[in-house]
Formats: sequence, structure tokens, C-alpha cells
Amino acid sequence: MTETTEQAMGTSLRPTRGAPRSNSPLRSLLSMPVPQAAAIIASVQIDKAHEAYGRLSKNPSPEALHDFRVGMRQLRSTFTAYPEAFPSLPKKLRKRLRSLARDTNQARDADVQLGWLLSSERQMRGEARLGYRWLVRQLELRAAEAHRVLRVDVLEDYLTLEQQTRAVLAHNENLDSLDSEMDSLGHLCGEHLEELASELTYHLRHIETREDEDQLHAARLCGKRIRYLLTPLRAELKGSESVIRRLQRLQDLLGDYHDVQVFGDRLRRLIKKAALEQSERLLELMLNAAPDARTLGRERKQDLITGILAVARVVAKRKEKLLQQLGQLQANGAQDQLSHDIAMLAAGLQGHSETLAG
Repeated sequence: MTETTEQAMGTSLRPTRGAPRSNSPLRSLLSMPVPQAAAIIASVQIDKAHEAYGRLSKNPSPEALHDFRVGMRQLRSTFTAYPEAFPSLPKKLRKRLRSLARDTNQARDADVQLGWLLSSERQMRGEARLGYRWLVRQLELRAAEAHRVLRVDVLEDYLTLEQQTRAVLAHNENLDSLDSEMDSLGHLCGEHLEELASELTYHLRHIETREDEDQLHAARLCGKRIRYLLTPLRAELKGSESVIRRLQRLQDLLGDYHDVQVFGDRLRRLIKKAALEQSERLLELMLNAAPDARTLGRERKQDLITGILAVARVVAKRKEKLLQQLGQLQANGAQDQLSHDIAMLAAGLQGHSETLAG
């Protein structure tokens, strides 16, 4: 298991390789000036991505890919949350980091979809099994190709981007020129958190049916940004541990729902391919021979569509179950309580105005 960001920092908040050096190693992250604190957080996050990159390069696995993606997302989230901390971050580098993260989606989705499909095998019976096995094979091929692209086109770019990113963080080493009236990280984090709390509340309250896919997606992304803001501060921010844990629970539900939606789109494309293959096979049989009734009947039993439709039914049931779980969180007040607790954390952080002079 990889370390959380704050565990990797340790209580001394010692900067990692390439991170700016703090004049006060024992100083709270919350009270540090934004450029220094944000750079320490970003340094730990890029170290996490680098460690996962090493595992992914040597022995590719869904776990290593997940950890690499998380490290990269957290890093980009820090750059987005505290732009004033990284004035030397080129727009081109920011775009390339975003593009690299996006280019890992295909491999990640293929792994998730294949794993989910394999876990559903017991629900496939009788005539559905042929189409089910065809689907498994299609996803296996897709996963293999996605990981090939990941190795050739994505991972080769990472080390160059990491080097450029660490150079940006090195600009934050000299704190002599910082304005003594500059906001602390805690204060600025509180402002961002207040905005995100309102946004999350809005999206969650507008999720009522499966058609509210835009709200579901927006709530998922918003909850993720809140977690990424709070996670580096959980060791010193009272009440954040519970909020992060509940956000993770909500994130799991929303993330699972999003994955099911994406898998549904994949099935829409694959059923067209299956129907075409099936029709062409029957057509060639009729064009090249005059099959007897037994041969024709045997060929017609090579039905792929039944299995794909059986998988689609399982997908629909999964979506219903996830919506019910989200509805239960809303009905028992858990979502409102979560939004309230996030807002309280934001208010407390905005009151964190320790002076940075001296």
C-alpha cells in the first residue's frame, strides 16, 4: 500500500527530492506561505507518481496504474488550486501533464471493464455464455492494446515532464522575496474549499434520476477536488479525517456509476461489431454453399447478441443499485451533513491568518 500524502511528509514536513527547503521544518503546512507549502505538497505528490511509474514500467498492473494516475491527478489539482504559488509553471507544461493523464484513460477503463465483466461470469448461463466469452475476448484485446500504447506513447514522456515539473518547484526555494502579508496556505485553502462546498451541494441536490448524468459527473469531479485539497492537511486539520472518509464513500459510488456509464457506451459499440460479424458469417455461408438444415441451425446457434444483452441487463441492475444507494445518502441527510461539515472546515481554515512576517 502506498503512503498517503501527509504520511509521506511526516511530522517534520521534510521536503523530498526537488522540493523547496523550509526555513522552519517543524512549521505547520497551514501556516506556511502558499508558495512554500504548495511546493512541498506538490513535491510529495510527484514523488508518489514517480514511485508508481517505476512499478508500472517494470511490472504493469491495474494497481500500479491506479497509483500513478492518482499521483498525477493530485499534482495537477495542487497546481490548479494554488496558481499563485507556481508563477513559473508554463502553460505548455500544464497542458502536457493534463494530456498525459488523459492518455492513461484507455488502459484504466479497459482494466476496470474487463475486471467487472469477469466478476459477472456466474450470472451468464445457457445461450448467453457464447456472447459473454466473445465480449471477454474483445476487452482482453483492447486492454492489451491500451497497455501497449501506455508503454510506448505515455510512459516515455513522463520522465521529461517530471524533470520539468521539479524545475518549477525549485523556483519556490528562495522565500526571501515573499510578501510578509501573503496569505497562508490554510487561509487560501479555506477560500477554495468554501467555493467547492457550495458547488458540491448544488450538484448533489440536483441528482434525482439516471438522466441527471451531468450532475453526477460534476459532483464526482467536485468531490475529488475537495479530497485532494484536504488530504495533505488531514494530519493537522481536525475533523478532516471524517470528511475525507465520507467523501471517499461518495466518490466510490459516483465513480462506479460513471464506470458503468462508460461500459454501457462500450457495449453499444461492441454489439454493432458482433451483429456485423454474425451477419457476414451467415452471408458467406449462404453464398458459398447450400447448407442443410442442421448446418444452418448450428450456425444460427452461434449467437453473440444474446450474451451481450445479458451483460447489458446486469449493467442496468448495477446502475439501479448505485442510484438507490445515492438516494439513501440523500434521504438520511448524509449528503447535507457532509456539505455542512465541509463548509465548517472551510470557515475554520479562512480564520487561519497567522502572520508570515519574521
